[in-house]
Amino acid sequence: MADDKKDKKSKNKNIHTSYVGTFKADSYKVDDKGVASATFVTAGAEGATSEKAVKGYNDNAKTLKDAVEAGGEQIIRGTLLGGGKNPHMGIYATGPEQIAGVVSKLRDNFDSYEKDGKQPYVNAWVGVERGESKIFRAVAAFGDDALALKGIAEGDRMDVPARATHEKRTVDGADKWVEMYRVAGAGTFAPVAEKSKEADETPAP
Repeated sequence: MADDKKDKKSKNKNIHTSYVGTFKADSYKVDDKGVASATFVTAGAEGATSEKAVKGYNDNAKTLKDAVEAGGEQIIRGTLLGGGKNPHMGIYATGPEQIAGVVSKLRDNFDSYEKDGKQPYVNAWVGVERGESKIFRAVAAFGDDALALKGIAEGDRMDVPARATHEKRTVDGADKWVEMYRVAGAGTFAPVAEKSKEADETPAP
């Protein structure tokens, strides 16, 4: 039975995410085990706010302390921990991360956004490079971040600051939350030296 539990636990993958917002005043504290915690307030649609519990373990206690002391609106990144009983983010970094990879399944509204009165967007399936390997993720950019990518084409390699998050998408006819990246600043793009076959080899988003 113990081995079964160990095998099940080993199959659980870390869920990485990020929040944009500010720390709640006077919410920072450190317990007797040296674990730092604070409340992070994010803004949603129509001005609604949501409070997120954030903790800093081991060396990341300082990461949280520095983030709280920095103040102002910021991006924090971490892993979702605690399950349903004690849900919280285990913080490990602040600010966006830089991601790069070849794009496929590209969509944008550059030809129609002004006429439609909507904000510009770019949405692509990207083989995000992780050393010698790749993880395939949807990557989306909006507003000025999307305009910085105007002219990008399938097979180009994008290089952008971004943050990991989750979005509800329809996959095989069912709605599910999928891991994705939201671009968080102006990025760059360029054709790859030799056209990649990646567009034919990437799994469906």
